[in-house]
Amino acid sequence: MEQFQELSEVDKSDGLSWIYRLAVEKGKAMSQLTSEMQNGEDKDEEFEWCWIHVGDDLAYDVGGSATNGAKTVLVELDPEYGQTAKLRVKGERPPWATESMEQLAAHQKMALNAQDKVDATISKLSELPEVINDLLKAD
Repeated sequence: MEQFQELSEVDKSDGLSWIYRLAVEKGKAMSQLTSEMQNGEDKDEEFEWCWIHVGDDLAYDVGGSATNGAKTVLVELDPEYGQTAKLRVKGERPPWATESMEQLAAHQKMALNAQDKVDATISKLSELPEVINDLLKAD
């Protein structure tokens, strides 16, 4: 599985799912190793797995990870922080952006399609521990 890929070289959102599959694969491997270290190498116990993806981009963070099985937390910071990811939902580019208008339109479409995949929203990172607890309890 290719670990690094330029977003501009990806034709469809399906081409981006490799990064989420890789995250799940590595996360499960790390969890298994932790479980083995805590329980002894010879024990063959199942461990509970939960992927909670936290990010500010509806298309890539929420849409991509939710499609691959994650619970999602959307970070929408207060305006004074100058967060630019939400501009793309409106079809606007930040001044520094290098994406084409066609790429922006595709990003906007993916973002709009991901709106119903948000499990929780926070505006401050200090809210994250409580939200994670709530998401874990909901299982």
